[in-house]
Amino acid sequence: MRRTGTLFAVGALIVAATAWGLTVSVGRSSEVLRRSELPDIGFDRTVGSARTAVRARWGDAADEVGISYDGETVGPYSFGIDDRDRVYVLDQINRRVVRYRDGAVEATFSLPGVWCEDIAVSRDRFAVLYRTRTERSILLFDADDGQVATLTIDPSAPDPYRVRIIEDEVCIESHDIRGAGFYVIGKLDGSTVASETQRTMKQDGFPTPTGDAITGGVIDENDVRIDVESRDGAPKTRIRMFSKRRFSGIPEVSGDLRGNVYVAYGLYWENPKDINDRKGRLVIAKYASDGELVGRVETENDWYAEPIRKVVVTPSGEIYHLASDRNGIRILHWTHGR
Repeated sequence: MRRTGTLFAVGALIVAATAWGLTVSVGRSSEVLRRSELPDIGFDRTVGSARTAVRARWGDAADEVGISYDGETVGPYSFGIDDRDRVYVLDQINRRVVRYRDGAVEATFSLPGVWCEDIAVSRDRFAVLYRTRTERSILLFDADDGQVATLTIDPSAPDPYRVRIIEDEVCIESHDIRGAGFYVIGKLDGSTVASETQRTMKQDGFPTPTGDAITGGVIDENDVRIDVESRDGAPKTRIRMFSKRRFSGIPEVSGDLRGNVYVAYGLYWENPKDINDRKGRLVIAKYASDGELVGRVETENDWYAEPIRKVVVTPSGEIYHLASDRNGIRILHWTHGR
């Protein structure tokens, strides 16, 4: 049984760890082609570099997002990038989507309430997952004309976790005991598909722009299995990751148009004698189509939010990461490192 949902769900990302060391073995089918050791980098340097693409303080002004009260920050957990590198931030607390160009606010789109959980962007359209106790739907927007349709999620369809746009289809991602799957709710033209289609899993695993599917599961606390299958379900590439420390979570896996695979995972260290002495980092590893590790980027100590908010990989392979601190949010645009 696949356990994709266990591996990729954004859940408890704080895991105590006691020793470093990560081994990655890769290959095709059952034949392992390569085995590479990631160096023991500790917590004292950064691999790769990032620039701040968007910065916004907490608040409800036009150039702010979320709110802050009693020392607790509440704000965006999801964002997306279109094909013109414009950034769309789901500012659900202020009931809007904010679009940024070159770091400045360019446009805002009103939402009907605060119960918006995720956003997916494709070209000049974006979709927002809207869920209350009595309603589940996807709000479809045109980047120039505002909201153009509401795609109602059938009551018998699986409970949505995220929204995704796969080619011209608007899908929900659902996690259950079978793993992670995608269900088509409607089209980018604003049409809603039949109830039977909404109840039928379109694809098991995470789709890539090349049509492959990324599947996997946690073998145990120290091992991770990630497989890439072709559109017809045939095995294509496998990645096996073993760490002397336990993985703290894998919030995102994705691919690009060249067949590369990206795996974002958290690493965590805590002083057993002082629970306030903690360090964490986010690692985004890039694997070639044959599974070879070709690059990675890492945050500095304590530079990612707890929990990790979101990582987005564009079809061209650009990496963006949503982080937060006491002052507000930052969306970081990463370049690859070795």
